[in-house]
Amino acid sequence: MDFNVVDLYLKQPIDFKIINLKRKKIYMSKKSPSFYLSLLFWPFFTITGIFWWTIAFAIWILTMPFDKKRVILHLFTCFWAFHYFRLLPLWKITITGREHIKNGKPYILVANHQSMMDIFISFGMFKHFKWVAKRSLFAIPFIGWNMYMNNHVGLIRGMGKSVKKMYADCNLHLTQGSSIFIFPEGTRSKDGEMGKFKKGAFKIALNNGVPIIPITIDGTRDAMEKDSWVVNIAKRIHVTIDILPKIEASEYDNDDQKMMIAAETAIRDKLSEIRNRG
Repeated sequence: MDFNVVDLYLKQPIDFKIINLKRKKIYMSKKSPSFYLSLLFWPFFTITGIFWWTIAFAIWILTMPFDKKRVILHLFTCFWAFHYFRLLPLWKITITGREHIKNGKPYILVANHQSMMDIFISFGMFKHFKWVAKRSLFAIPFIGWNMYMNNHVGLIRGMGKSVKKMYADCNLHLTQGSSIFIFPEGTRSKDGEMGKFKKGAFKIALNNGVPIIPITIDGTRDAMEKDSWVVNIAKRIHVTIDILPKIEASEYDNDDQKMMIAAETAIRDKLSEIRNRG
């Protein structure tokens, strides 16, 4: 018996109306108010970013001879990054524990990582630090160029030479009095729950004898989920940053595992406390 797949396919009734309705439903489900507002937000972010970068470039040139740590440029970057959130009336941002970070003293800042928004929100602490970030981010026009001007630390994952350079750069910044900010999970959470920490940040802290400052971030995944470009501008969002008491390197006798567990536990416990109180 001859079997013609094409004939069989053509004999099947195809209800294109149903298919189109399903496609329309899926497509329209994405068109929330935040969807439309995001279409406006990102062009606004880009255009204003060009403007703010020109000012950052001027600050970089003018302060280069006397501000080796880029303190002035970093403060301007804090304003640049954080001011966008001040323009969002439905978002509430609460930052507590700034007193745990003493000005002029270097620390390793470690935080859980829920969203790309963590980076921008963290500038709202208005504390001096250098990011450890993927090297590819430095190539992003204006934003990445500003990262380069601020002397943030680039890293190519899985490349031994890049990891060694990252350690060396972090050691240099700490010696100069700049703190280092690292997300020990290495990547953003897919479901808002904390992932397993890696030891790199804690090795740097122990090698340099500087304290760890655990930081708990919550609410940023509600603001913008991983692998999504939609910023939930039209939703009521409460983002919290809790800066926790320092963990002294001297208390862990070069045991990076124990120090890592202490920081991870502190961040996780605070995250549970925030969510339990609603």
